[in-house]
Parts: sequence; C-alpha cells; structure tokens
Amino acid sequence: MSWADKYRPRNIDDLILNSEIRKQIIDWIESWKEGIPKKRSLILYGSQGTGKTTTAYAIAGTLGVPVVEMNASDQRNRDSMKSTALMASLYGDLFVDSERRPSKVILIDEADNMFERGGDTGGIYELSRIIKNSANPIVITMNDIFEFRKKNYASDVVSNSLVIEMKQYARRLDRNYNEFRRNIKARLLFILKNEGYTLPDQVVDRIIDRNMPDIRSMINDLEASAVSGTNISDQSARDVPEIVYYMVDKAFKRNYDETLRSIYGSDIDDSYYVSWIDENLPMKTADMKDLASAYDLISYADHILWAMERKRHYELMAFPMEIAGGVAYYIENMRHEYVKYQSPSYISQMSRTKEKRHNMTSLALKLGLLVHMSAERTMDYLWFYSLIYQKNDTLRNLINDKLNLSQGEESILSDLSSTSK
Repeated sequence: MSWADKYRPRNIDDLILNSEIRKQIIDWIESWKEGIPKKRSLILYGSQGTGKTTTAYAIAGTLGVPVVEMNASDQRNRDSMKSTALMASLYGDLFVDSERRPSKVILIDEADNMFERGGDTGGIYELSRIIKNSANPIVITMNDIFEFRKKNYASDVVSNSLVIEMKQYARRLDRNYNEFRRNIKARLLFILKNEGYTLPDQVVDRIIDRNMPDIRSMINDLEASAVSGTNISDQSARDVPEIVYYMVDKAFKRNYDETLRSIYGSDIDDSYYVSWIDENLPMKTADMKDLASAYDLISYADHILWAMERKRHYELMAFPMEIAGGVAYYIENMRHEYVKYQSPSYISQMSRTKEKRHNMTSLALKLGLLVHMSAERTMDYLWFYSLIYQKNDTLRNLINDKLNLSQGEESILSDLSSTSK
C-alpha cells in the first residue's frame, strides 16, 4: 500500500484544513447529529488535488457511516439520477420519512460535468429533488462552480447547499499559507518517522514547495525520495495533468476568452498542451469531417513548434497554444457527453516506465539490505533473485516476510526475465 493511501485521513481531525474551512465543515456535521438540517448537502469546489473527495470520506468517518457514491463517470444525466430512487431501495432510508441520525454519506463527484443529451437540465433537476428529500448528508464536489451555476436548475442545488471553496490560502506567505505549510511539514515528518526513514530538512521543504497545495503528491514524492534514496525534489518539476486537464476542458467549451486566460495564467509547456488537445480530439468529435478539420488546425500548431525548436523562432512562442485552444470552433458536431480526458499516450508510457524503474530501485535497496550488498550490485543480480523467488517456495516466503514488498516490487520479482547473464 502506498504511503498516500496508508495515511489518508479517516476523519475530520486528520484533515489538514485552515481553521475557517474546518469550522464550517464541523458545524455542518454537528447539524446532522441534531436531526435533518436546512442545508442537506455540502458543495466542495476547487481545483484537482485540494482534497474534496478525501474530505467527503473524512466526514463519513467522523459520523461513523459508509460512503455511497452515486455517480460513476457515465452517470451524469436525468435517467441515471432517477436511478437514485432504486439506490434508495437497495441501500435503505435515503429519503426522509422520520427524524434520525444519518446512516450514510452520499457522494456525488464532479457534479459540474453533469449533462443530458441535447441539454443540461435533466440530471441537475433530479439532483435538486434528491437534495430536498434526502435523509442523509450529501457531499457534492466540483471543480468549476461558476460553470455549474450557468446550468438550468443549478441555483436550486446551490441554494439548498452549504458551499465551501477548498482553497487553503489566498496567497503565499499569508497567515493561512504559513499555518497550512507548518501542518503539512509536521504530517510529512510524522510519516517519515513512522516508516523508519529520515530525509534532510531542506529536501522535505522542497517537496512541499514544488507540490503546493497537493498533499497526495507531496506524500508520493516523500515516499519515492525515502525508499529509493534519490532526491526527487531536485528533479525537474512534475507534469501537471490536473492543470492541463481543465485547460483542455475549457478549450472544448467554445469560450476562447476563458481559454486564453487559462493559457496565459499557466506555465504549461506549449508542446505538452498541444499534445493533450491532439490526444483527445477523437473523443470530442462526432464525425470524420470535423476530426479532419480539427487535425488540420493542430498541424499548424505542430509546424510552429517545429519552427521554434529547429529554427529557434522563439518570437512565435504562445502561438501554438493559442491555435490549439481554438480547436472547438473547427468542430461543428461536438460530442456533449462527459469525457474523461486522457493524457497523451507517449506520456503514459513514460510514466509506466518510470514507475517500473522506481520499483526496481526500491526492490534492489531492500534486497541489498537483506544480503549485505549495495543496491547497485544487487540490481545486477535481480534476475537471479527473480528466478529463486519464482522457483523456491521457502525463499519466496522468506523474502515476503523480511522485506514487506509492495505490489510493484513483488511484480518485478514475479515477472522479471530469468535469462542468465
């Protein structure tokens, strides 16, 4: 189990929140302990990585009840929201018929992506009805509440909900920022100590600074640095798919002013952005003519990228993103279904390769400690340890007992080629 999952907050006390947000959430939880409150739902909005879904599960943990997720990615329309009535019969007491303490928390994730084929009113209308009749707390997460407010019946949802922006601080170095950073550092140092590792203080600081405010990414980098022995914080900044994801979403919504603002307000690499648009075009186009037209546009952006790289025409910088950002205007028949945008396939392949290298490095470190060899030397003999792991039950059990292998490390031993050197 990764450290991020192992140390995921189980209740409100475990969450790192600024005092204002914490008080609002606690007051809402307490109101449910006294009966059914006026505000039956809680809207948490903000960019990806700010802990919206984690907070929903922490609320359930505080109340001592399970979470029921009512919306998979393909459940965004009127019919799927109406199926909530069926869910009520399966899970029991969703709708109000007596005053009692809640028996579950209903989680509706990414509600701003609700749609109905040919319009956007059906799913949101049904959601508003569910909120008005629910006997259990409903937590609704969304990334762009302002986009959500434009939809029909969205005002009914918002007016019957407590709305909280999951923004821990307004700007760096203000009071909330300093408090947030202190609490994060204390949590990371606790995790290190609990796992039996140490890292220089400045390394922990750099991990925090490069991932603000995404705590999960901080813990992932902390684990990678501690287990592998490499200084992750000194490597180039991580790709930021959570940012470019919403830039791409704006580009496909035919609001060029918003698209330009998102482009100019980010430090995303231009070729990275164009690759995301290119990768997701087939999912947003309904016919081949539109797809061909859109790819023609992307080819202009690619040509400018080539000129910048090969001919050093850096005065053209920003043009590729501006061109790719207008791609929606070249698509007459846009698909309106919710799309889970995909990272460019070549990046996904690089990510899998990187993860495998990380697992091999951490495995070599663990095996090296067991056999009193350096990690570098152990790496040369991974094929041998893989062979005995697969062929010798006694040694396999010994390795599992002594090293507490992760799933990825165990996969390396189970699958590595046993071809002799």
